[in-house]
Amino acid sequence: MKTKYKLLISILAIALGILSCNDIYDNLDLPEANSRVIVTSQMNFANTIRVGGSITFGDISSGVVSRLWTFPEGVADIEGSDNNVTSTEQNVKAFFNTPGTYDITLNQVFKGDAYDLNSPNPIGSNVSSTIVVTVLPKIKTVLKAFALNADGSVGAQLNLANGAKNQITAGRMVRFIIESVEGAPANIAWTTGGTVVNLSTDKKTLDVRYNKTGNYNFQLLANTVRPSGEEKTIFTDLITVIPSTDPINLLEVKKQNGKITLVFSREIDDASIKVSDFSIKLTDKNNATLASTIATIVRNTPDTNILTITLNGQTVYDDDKALVSYNGVNSLVSSDGVFSTTFTDIPATTAGVNILEATNYDYGYEKGGIVSNNWRKFTTFCGPCTAANSNYVYTNEQVHSGNSAFKLTVLNGGVAALVNTTDGADTGDINFPLVSGGTYEIGVWAYLPSSNTFGSSEVEMRTFINTGASNIDPNVATHYFTQASPKDQWVYGSIKVTIPAASAKLIIRLRNNIAGPISPVTVYMDDITIKKLNLRP
Repeated sequence: MKTKYKLLISILAIALGILSCNDIYDNLDLPEANSRVIVTSQMNFANTIRVGGSITFGDISSGVVSRLWTFPEGVADIEGSDNNVTSTEQNVKAFFNTPGTYDITLNQVFKGDAYDLNSPNPIGSNVSSTIVVTVLPKIKTVLKAFALNADGSVGAQLNLANGAKNQITAGRMVRFIIESVEGAPANIAWTTGGTVVNLSTDKKTLDVRYNKTGNYNFQLLANTVRPSGEEKTIFTDLITVIPSTDPINLLEVKKQNGKITLVFSREIDDASIKVSDFSIKLTDKNNATLASTIATIVRNTPDTNILTITLNGQTVYDDDKALVSYNGVNSLVSSDGVFSTTFTDIPATTAGVNILEATNYDYGYEKGGIVSNNWRKFTTFCGPCTAANSNYVYTNEQVHSGNSAFKLTVLNGGVAALVNTTDGADTGDINFPLVSGGTYEIGVWAYLPSSNTFGSSEVEMRTFINTGASNIDPNVATHYFTQASPKDQWVYGSIKVTIPAASAKLIIRLRNNIAGPISPVTVYMDDITIKKLNLRP
């Protein structure tokens, strides 16, 4: 009984204490922390919104005696207030109707010295803070389109309108250009119905080949998920492709997925394809002849200008040499009635994905701007690396694809070695992912002007792979340019390299071995590719 009595007394004491807690704490003077804490509803998105959107600003600081938010005049509409310039509310929601970058200030008066969460030192009792808000305009693009002539030069401008039915000859190309863009769209998507031949790195220039007669619609979508915005440009019957009297050109022969594909300049009549008109010569890397009878030749869908050749019981590997011939007479014909000419022993190139496309590597030389910020001289292989030795610029004088190429000029006896970089220094050299031990084809397109003078010497352009620890295969040249080299045309050169690393950087080297009073040598480069090879077991 005694124990139970003591327990009852304790419970009553606690209950009385709770009931009189206001009296207990009323006279306590606890110090309050003065802390500056400001938040916004878009703080995780750099306070960036689309015009017409809103941001809520919140002052959740402690120890604030007074506060004043200040907005630029004529920029914002403060919800629930006739005053759109200042507010003393703790939370302020403002709509922004004018694009631009604006400073929103908050002046706070604290009970005493305040502290910021980012520093142990006091920041004072009267504190002014600035929040930078970016208001993007609505997404808007200005679009132009031009027909390209047979030689690739720019022709007549197209009429961009519904039902315009701009006439394009089958097999010819159209260049679509986003001339200007507002609202910083993160995504640009084209839908043309034709075959995309070239797409610039920034996706603002698109070359499309129309291989088949008929009418074609067009759509351009430019959008951003956040801050949300979208512009959709649609034209119906924008282009009418008419029959052509141009010859059918064989544009490309590729080894792809164990087969061989032939890419023609326009649609092929399916009924005109005859296996007996084609032949393949196939050899392995040791030049041993392989069985190469053709099983089928199939026209692709929807790319009806592409034929796929399958061999009887034979897979075509990337290290095989494949030569394709067509000897039909008035046999293979386009859908608009033009017969293909014969061709003999056309080599098949390696298809596959260019791994540089998944990086920020400037493989197509489209970044432009200040060259020294995009490429640096690699001093290990460059000697002497001086301005008098070599110079390099972005140019549109000669372009393999896109809007620009790389023009490299090397003086007599000079050497240039270049690495793609993000900052002009070795700390920004761009690496790309690889499969350690994998074999890759490294290639580049080059253009040699006939104005160069070689004499009896040569110019070598070498391709290096640098893994950070060693340089792989440094003595294999991508191209040797001599007086006998093809002039005034784009030529593709490549090497095969097995790389014992999971990443690497690419070094391109050009050496002018010519001595004496002979003019400097100029080479244009474009469209670097690195592709993993599927090798014959």
